[in-house]
Amino acid sequence: MILYHFSDTCYPDELLPNVGSRRHEAEDPRAIKEAVVWLTDSTDRAPGIENQGRFRHEVEVDEKDPRLFKDESDERLKNIWQSMYPGKTDSVRGMATSYFYTKPIKVKSVEQINYA
Repeated sequence: MILYHFSDTCYPDELLPNVGSRRHEAEDPRAIKEAVVWLTDSTDRAPGIENQGRFRHEVEVDEKDPRLFKDESDERLKNIWQSMYPGKTDSVRGMATSYFYTKPIKVKSVEQINYA
């Protein structure tokens, strides 16, 4: 599966797990105070740091990799949204999914992002 990491810094070879300044208590409890690499399936934005990530890093991860976790806090929000609009079964389909990865991960490519 192709996922993306957005950052102010270009990392051409490898993304290393860290505990950065943008971390907060609303994150998935499994990631709080843990060094992780945050990933998303969105090519357009970095959830939580919109318009701040200047570089989009593309990585490839096996979706069954035991070091890859879906962000449960984001998934709960999707469930809440879906329950508010039960007749709209596609209301969360287009929403980005956030993940975190617990080990260094090789970068396939990096692209500089220019936000309008």
